Formats: sequence, C-alpha cells, structure tokens
Amino acid sequence: MNQRILQICLAGFVLYGLVGCGMKTDPVPPGAVIPATIDDLTYRLDEKGVTLSWTYPSLSVQGTAIDNIRQFKIFKAEKKEADFCPECPLAYDVVFELNASRLKPGKRIKFSDPDLKGNYHYFYMVQSHSGWNIYSNDSNQVNFIWHAPLNAPADLRAEAGDRLVTLRWKAPRTLTDGTPVSETIRYQLSRSINGKKFKKFTPIIEKDTFIDGSVKNDINYSYKVQGFYRAGSTTYPGLSSETVRVRPIDTTPPAPPRKVRCLRTADGIKIFWENSAETDIRAYRIYRRPATESRAEKIGETSGSAHMFEDQNPPAAVDTWYYSVTAVDNAGTPNESASSAEAIIYRRRN
Repeated sequence: MNQRILQICLAGFVLYGLVGCGMKTDPVPPGAVIPATIDDLTYRLDEKGVTLSWTYPSLSVQGTAIDNIRQFKIFKAEKKEADFCPECPLAYDVVFELNASRLKPGKRIKFSDPDLKGNYHYFYMVQSHSGWNIYSNDSNQVNFIWHAPLNAPADLRAEAGDRLVTLRWKAPRTLTDGTPVSETIRYQLSRSINGKKFKKFTPIIEKDTFIDGSVKNDINYSYKVQGFYRAGSTTYPGLSSETVRVRPIDTTPPAPPRKVRCLRTADGIKIFWENSAETDIRAYRIYRRPATESRAEKIGETSGSAHMFEDQNPPAAVDTWYYSVTAVDNAGTPNESASSAEAIIYRRRN
C-alpha cells in the first residue's frame, strides 16, 4: 500500500471514529440527586421589561426531598420578529446565573430582565443546578414579542373636593420609539397615602378621567397613571405619568343652628339655641346687630357642646337688638354655616 492510500485510510478511520462516538458530555456523578424539572415557569411584562417566576423544586427526580440547589441558570434566546422562523432551531446564547443558596424549596422565585429590544421575539427556560454537573432537565419554555413601551399619559391633573378627588389626563398616542398606536388605550391608577408606597387601586379602565371617592379629607394623596395597549393576544404596559399631589378638603358647611331665642337677665342678655345634630361641630359663633344696621357683628364664640351664650355688655342706648348664631365644623379649613334666624330683644323700658 503506497503512502497516499495509507493517509486516506487513516483519515477515514478517524472520521468514522468521530461520527460513531458522537460528542461526549461531562459524566454525572454516581448517586447524584438531580432536581425535578421546573414546569411552572411564567412571565409578566411591565414597562421595564420582563419578570420570570417559577417555584423552587422541593423534590428530586427520584421523589426525595431536596434543599441543596446552588443556583438557577436562566437561558435566553432572541430573534428579530421579521426574521423569526418557528421551525428553525434556537440558540440560547445568553445565560444568567441566580445564586440560590439563601432560597428555600417551595418558594416562588423571580428574575427580571430589562435588556429587551423592540420588535424582537424572546424565549426563556430555566435549569436547577445542585452541584458539579448535577442539573435538572430544561424547564418549560416561555416566549413573547417585546414592543417598545407606550409613552406616559400626559398632563395628569388632580382636583380636590369634599371627600373626593377628580383625576384627568391626556392619552398617549405613540410608543417610545415613535410608532403610532391606534388600539384602545386602557389605564390603571396607583395611589400613595401620606407619602407611603404607591399601590394600584383601580381596575383597568378605558376613560381618561377617574373620580376617587374613597379618600378622606385633610389627608395627602399622590397619584400616577399608567397606560396599556393590546397587540395580538398580548397586553403591553406603558410608562407611568408624572406624580400629582392633592389634599381633599371639607368644603361643606354645617346646617345653621335652630330655635335661637333671647332672654334678658340682670347681667345682660342670654342667647339660647338648639344643638346641631351634626357630629363635627367645633364651635358656635354669636352675632349681634342693632336695628339701625344691616350687618351683624361677632360678639363671641362657644364650644361645639354649648347651647347658650351671655351678652353682658350690650350698649344701653340701642332700642332693639337682633341676635343670630352660626355653627363651625372641624375641617382643616373650618366651614361656617349660614346665620340662623334672628332673635329680637327690645330695650327694657322704665
């Protein structure tokens, strides 16, 4: 056999060996406890990106309890939507590692990925690793198309009322990349009370106005609104608006006191009235005017539990006096009622 034929035979032998044996993988250690496959991987989109979640496996594939998962590996693949081919193989070319040493079996694990590009198709799956070359099978796969977020609603305004806040804003019409949106925009509002954490407090609504009737007066509230739109079967969140702050106030005055009457005494004139049935009366104010004047003058004030006031110094030269009473409530900026019906008393004649 000449040298050329020998080289061809050797090359064929080497090629046959490679094809026949296939690619070797690292051996699994004998007796290794392999975590059960994660089968509940889910995702949630928000304006910042995607949040994946799954349950820390509590059992091995053999059915025994485990709590020694060292890390979770999150595999990510991306394809431009225009170039996506459902039948083509995926290359999971991005791998994230999540330290699991402080996590517990049965707990829900979350992982957020903000590094997404508009009009790309994304795929994710997860593995559990419990030691050198000890890892679970691939989890179920989740996938979605990511679009640029919707711009934030503009000109959010809040108008304070008596135990209510009216909110209005302008609808966004484009995504952050300038793409116009023709679909119906829906909204969700978040509220903070006295500077605490914002919480969503409304269902998804379609109108660009909302009346919050669940507020209390003289408490500070902050609001922001976020838009959502649908593309296909997926709902995409938008950016949140600027925050507005408002303080509802009690602007409703109490009813005026009733049955005001006067009685002359040796010390002056006593004014009586019937206590108000309202529960937020802070004070009563007493007014007096001579018959020659059209405007009454405040001459005193009592507590909200009082029902009598004594005018000890009415000028003696006036023939006729008119007395009236108002009620004042406990609002941050107190509201004063209209004047009661006037009671008349005449100068004592000798």
